[in-house]
Amino acid sequence: MKLRIAAWLLASTAFSFSTVNAAGVRGKESNTSNQQRRVLQGNKPAKYLVQDIQYEHDETGRRLNLFKNLPEKLDTVELEDGLIYTVAGGFIPPGWTVSGQDIFLPPSTIIDDETATITLPNSGSDRLLEGDANVPAVESTITEDQERNLSELRRQMAVVTGQKTVLAVKIVVSDGAYDFDPSYLECKVFGTTNGSESNCSDSYHLTNGYSECSYGKLTLTKAAARTGSGNVSSISNGVVTVTLPTTSTTAGDATVRNAVTSALNTAFGSATSLADHLMYCLPPNTMSGE
Repeated sequence: MKLRIAAWLLASTAFSFSTVNAAGVRGKESNTSNQQRRVLQGNKPAKYLVQDIQYEHDETGRRLNLFKNLPEKLDTVELEDGLIYTVAGGFIPPGWTVSGQDIFLPPSTIIDDETATITLPNSGSDRLLEGDANVPAVESTITEDQERNLSELRRQMAVVTGQKTVLAVKIVVSDGAYDFDPSYLECKVFGTTNGSESNCSDSYHLTNGYSECSYGKLTLTKAAARTGSGNVSSISNGVVTVTLPTTSTTAGDATVRNAVTSALNTAFGSATSLADHLMYCLPPNTMSGE
């Protein structure tokens, strides 16, 4: 099965997984002159996530030129409201070891909503030797081999088994939209159309793909129906449509993703409570947006 999808982002507090196919706070914060840029005044609970990115390849197995300079993984942090930020500067405290790990962001961490990035206060020569924000910064004594081992350890995804709910999110922005309608998305993800298997022509879809690959240990089911509001449709058959009239693909996938999460928070109270995993179906060119 080839999923004709501009871009899929599957994210949750359990793990973060993304695929590209052709195309509230306990610590106080202070605002700088830019209202979208905040500086933490105290510790802030968060979750460390490794975003493992898979890009579409051509017939020879080579990555498409459109994505040749993009990273295969990103270190990110998920806040309590479900918003996810990329860690800027490439600095990751050695105590942040496994994707899905609970952490604290230390005081003076900069959160930039416009770029969907965070900058840690000790991203220069000083290093935190533990993930706990209360540990003082000291000079790093980690060897190259230890750094290599930590990098490999961070790539480990949390083990996910059992029955998990999924909400597929069709995204529409000011200059583009995910190419296919909700019924197509329902078929490709869950194997049904309008709730009926007989209406879906795809015999191999995401749900049975995960079931087969996990030998029946992971089952994906539809998120419960909910009534939407404003620019967020109602949830039906595991699918919802979010329209962002003031956001464009040029903002980039991280900014668009957080705008979608904020819209879901507004419409339903909490995006992360809607399902175990949220699948964001992005418009074409969002992943390469600058």
